[in-house]
Amino acid sequence: MVDSRYWPLSSEQRRLWFLDHWVSARTAYNIPVSWRLRTAVSLPETIAAVRQVLVRHDALFVAFEEIDGVPMQRPLTTREFPLDINDLTGYPALARDARRAELIHAASRAPFDLGAGPLVRGAIFAVGGQAQFLHLIFHHIAFDGFSLQIVERELAAHLCGAPAEPFSPVATYADYCVQQQEQLAGSRFQRDLASRAAQLRGAPELLELGRDMPRPRAFTYRGETLRYAVGQQVHGRVRALAERSGVTPYVVLLAAFNVFVYRQTDQADIVIGSPAAGRTNPRFMNVVGLFVSTIVVRTDVSGEPTFAEVVARTKESVLSALEYMDMPFDELVNHLAPERRLSYTPVVQMLFAFHENGPDASAVSALLTKEPAARDTAKLDLTFTVEDTGDRYEIEIEYCADLFLRDSVEWFFRHWSELLEHALDQPELPIGQLALAGVRERSLVASWSVAAAAAAGELGQSPGRGVRGVGVYSAESTVHGLVQRWVGVSPDAVAVVCGDEVVSYRELGERSGRVASLLRGLGVGAESLVGVCGGRSADVVVWMLGVLRAGAAYVPLDVEYPVERLSFMLADSGVSVVLGGPGSAARLPAGGWRVVEVDAGGEVLAGCAADVPPVPVAGDSAAYVIYTSGSTGRPKGVTVTH
Repeated sequence: MVDSRYWPLSSEQRRLWFLDHWVSARTAYNIPVSWRLRTAVSLPETIAAVRQVLVRHDALFVAFEEIDGVPMQRPLTTREFPLDINDLTGYPALARDARRAELIHAASRAPFDLGAGPLVRGAIFAVGGQAQFLHLIFHHIAFDGFSLQIVERELAAHLCGAPAEPFSPVATYADYCVQQQEQLAGSRFQRDLASRAAQLRGAPELLELGRDMPRPRAFTYRGETLRYAVGQQVHGRVRALAERSGVTPYVVLLAAFNVFVYRQTDQADIVIGSPAAGRTNPRFMNVVGLFVSTIVVRTDVSGEPTFAEVVARTKESVLSALEYMDMPFDELVNHLAPERRLSYTPVVQMLFAFHENGPDASAVSALLTKEPAARDTAKLDLTFTVEDTGDRYEIEIEYCADLFLRDSVEWFFRHWSELLEHALDQPELPIGQLALAGVRERSLVASWSVAAAAAAGELGQSPGRGVRGVGVYSAESTVHGLVQRWVGVSPDAVAVVCGDEVVSYRELGERSGRVASLLRGLGVGAESLVGVCGGRSADVVVWMLGVLRAGAAYVPLDVEYPVERLSFMLADSGVSVVLGGPGSAARLPAGGWRVVEVDAGGEVLAGCAADVPPVPVAGDSAAYVIYTSGSTGRPKGVTVTH
């Protein structure tokens, strides 16, 4: 047992301590938990139970400070912690929930002071002297999911009046910290670290799921959480496929997530994080603290395998990762030494978590019903959590609100669940043939085709035929041809909305025509490629359409990319002209291309004609060239036709 005024931090704690000090993540690692009491318990009894349970756990009552530049933790002299008592008796019944939600939200968002402690606080909500609701907030630096099971089990026992068991832990969290530091200093760990790093070399450093907005220069931890349920029938079929495949349900569900990511990104080398309990030593099974670590699961889904084959590959990937379950994630990241960027987390940007109810779940649920706690933070681009309640799956998706819109994340869930069901029906089907779209989405797409046919009819043409003989959805359709058709049909209709800016079809046609005239004057024509560099704006839509009307194809460029990647893309594509906003020339690498800065006032385009003669372009002509992430070497340009 450690008996010292100070003891070291675990590797996981050091990472959170660093983030608390140097990154705007102070509330991202708060863990708020809410329970509704299902039986009548007096307010004094509830207060006593909460205090008796929490004061038993050393890790919650420490403070962190630097000693000679090294963060250390020390025990607090008292076991006091904030516990607010809120009597809602005077509120009308309909107003109680709103008031409670307001107080819980404020309490959950308040930061902890790691230099002062403690690392837990709470609130009890009572009506008529009876506790009805309990809310606790822990800091992740002292708490994890397994710790929550311990606290829930002990709370349920105390609230039902069971005799308090004598508390004599065989180990403490401080023991774990010291033990881990000794292991990290050993030669065996260094060999394991080198071996695991070798397995992950060459993995893609960034996995982009298809974001709605440009990635900020620095990750802000601003997020939201959505919750869903997957019913009993799917739950049973997952278990059945897992049994037939010789794997756990976790592997089947992760395999479905891997396929979903592959279908979203077209990236076959998939790196996903997954939490591991980190309690391989049974001495720590009843100890509250931060033991959980992130294992890195790298799965290759190339070669159009069947879903059954992806399940087998995922199993091997998980087993390989679990061999190094005790390896702290930060130690692995430091050894891999990826290029660090403030805009995304290294090695892993997405996490897939799976939790099963413990053996005491029924006893706990008889007294406490866990209720979702509102959160407005995200620790990664996306965290996909599946909780197995015994007869169904409850899904929680935490996502970065700077990258994804809520609607997109809702489609993510629908696509994953639809893909999972199709895979369960036909596990021998190649993964590229598994359906992502459900009945609702297919009906929506079909309705667009009906609308297009109806619009053609309004022009007095047969369905499927557009202006100047260009088919609406025929093999000879072009993007700009279809847009120009609507310029003639509904010139005053809204074509583009971006923030407060609204662009009609008439204005879109005129502005894109001027861009096309400018480009034609610069020698751009059929089979040319033009770089388009800009943020999310209506201007970028105008520029891309102008490129197409000039007979060319565009190459989208992001100035946030590394200079080396931009230089390669520009040189490899052979663009002669790049369109961008003011300041683009200074932010783009120099080379054999001309950067044209299109100002917001339109001075560059002022002398250009809005009516540009059409350039003959076929349906199989290039519309744009998009570059891959370069996970298997250099980025590759993929041409997408009209």
